[in-house]
Formats: sequence, structure tokens, C-alpha cells
Amino acid sequence: MAISYIGNIPNTHVRDHQRKRLYQAEEECSFWDDINVLSINNIKHLVDNISEWAEIKPPTIILEGNTHVYATQDTIVLPYTDTQTIPFICHEMSHVINYNSTNADHHGRNFAYTYLKVVRQFIGLKSYKELLGSFRKHKVKYRRKRMQRRGPKIMTIKNGRKSIHNIAAENPSCKICKLFIEKQIA
Repeated sequence: MAISYIGNIPNTHVRDHQRKRLYQAEEECSFWDDINVLSINNIKHLVDNISEWAEIKPPTIILEGNTHVYATQDTIVLPYTDTQTIPFICHEMSHVINYNSTNADHHGRNFAYTYLKVVRQFIGLKSYKELLGSFRKHKVKYRRKRMQRRGPKIMTIKNGRKSIHNIAAENPSCKICKLFIEKQIA
């Protein structure tokens, strides 16, 4: 089987199972029609801002001498002028962030989640919602944020059963409730 990746990336054994679906989802998003080519200074500024936001070291930017667009843990390669746009940079920087995490998975759940966050932060809420809808349409899987419990309270509900009531740490208006069976109460 041929190697389908370029550069030194982690988890090369992990299969890139949803790349095609993710690319199809991107193609349907209107923000990918943005063909405003950024200057070298603007590219560096955007890459630095995304790196600072993600709390990672800014990658080396390569604009010439390659035939493929790709990213590794410490490099982003954008050899063509039509790839030097905000959507391409956000996609490739999502790879850089993903490769610097503990669960690097190319175009998998963790990448898709990171990509959604980057689009929301650096392109906008409208584009984020459009990409999220396109992900759902094309069945692109993404990691969902887990709700953390804060301040558990054991309570007795109307039917006499015990339950734990909590408030989500990320969203205080969201309540979490778990019912117990008799064996779990002890």
C-alpha cells in the first residue's frame, strides 16, 4: 500500500477514513469561495494568531519549492497562490494543532472538532454553522465537548429513587441528572 502522507507526522498508522467526506463537506461551504490571496505578512500574522490561540509554537511557513499542500507538527506548506487564503490556512493550521495534540488523527474526529473551532474563531460564526451543517449532511464525525459535572447533589425524586443532580461546568444553565438503581446507592 502506498504512503498517503507527506512529512513527519504522528500516528501514521491511523487510517484517514473520512478525508473524502470532509473535503466534500468543505466544498459545499460558501466561505471556501473566498479567493482573496493574502500577502506573506498577512499569512504570517494569521498563522501566529492561530498558534497563539491554540497555545502552540508557530509553524514554519513554506510558500515555494513544493508541489503539495500539507502540514506537519511544525510546518505548513502553501506552494500555490490559490492556497494562500484564509480557508486553506485555517484547514492546514487545524492539522498543525491536531498533530501537536495527544490524539492526532489526520481528518478524524479530533481534527474535525479542531477545525470547527478554528473556523468559528478565525472565519466567523456563520461559516462555523455552515460547516457544521455540511459535516452533518456528509456524516463527518467530530468529537463533541464533554460536559463536566460541578457540585453534585444526591436527591430523592418523587418516586423515591435516588439521583445525582449536577450543573455543567461549561454551561451553568445546563443541568445533568443521573438516576441510580438500588445496587449503586451503597
